[in-house]
Formats: sequence, C-alpha cells, structure tokens
Amino acid sequence: MLINPINVEAKAKSNATIKNIKVNSDNSIKIKIKAKKSKKIKGYQIRYSLKKNMKEAVKVTTDKKNVTVKKLKASRLYYVQVRTFEMVNGKKVYSKWSPKEKARTKSKIKVNKLTIKLEDGSEIVLDGDGNVVNKENKK
Repeated sequence: MLINPINVEAKAKSNATIKNIKVNSDNSIKIKIKAKKSKKIKGYQIRYSLKKNMKEAVKVTTDKKNVTVKKLKASRLYYVQVRTFEMVNGKKVYSKWSPKEKARTKSKIKVNKLTIKLEDGSEIVLDGDGNVVNKENKK
C-alpha cells in the first residue's frame, strides 16, 4: 500500500502593520512595526518603492520591530509595506502585505540665510523658512 504525500500550502496569519514612520534628516526612514506577539513569528519583511504599485520594490528582511532604511533619494515619496514570516518545515511562509504607508524624504538643500541684492543697492535678508529678517536701503 502506497501513501501519497500531501502537499499543503500554508499561509502565515497577517497581523503586522506599520505603527509609525519617521523620516530622519539624513533621508533615512525609521519604521516601527506593530504585530501581535506569537512564538511562530520569526521575522518581518519590509518592502519600499517609489511606485504606488510596488514595482521595483526593495525588500529588507529582519527580526526586529524597529528598522531604519538608509540611502534613499531626497525629496521623493516612498511607499512602505510590511509582512510577517514563520518557519514551516524549514521554509519561510509569509503573511499578506500590510496596507501601504507613505513617507516623503526631505530636500538635501538647507538654506540658513539668503541675502538678495536689488538693483537700487538695497538688500533683503531671508531666514531658512523664507521669512524677512532684515531689509536695508542703501542710497
């Protein structure tokens, strides 16, 4: 009597979401993952992309709930998702992806002070936020 092996496709439960996304001044994204505690969960997979449909997404696998993704382009909108994985018979079994979260990186250019010289000889000084700090008339 022969017994045929049963091929079972298992899926991990989807319980991971993104708790918080923070963009740092060096254009890295700090991601906090929220997931229910379970002994089965062995880690998390994060993917991020410039495209909403997640084409050309970069995937990062980790076992930590706080992850910092570095070397991102400045002044761009990134879409981020996370999912859990568990080990079943020595293979990784993934859950569904979480809903997409958005994070916009900051501009590389930071102006502390801007001086504008006008044709009539006067100067206008602006701070980093574009507010007028000083106006001088030279006649």
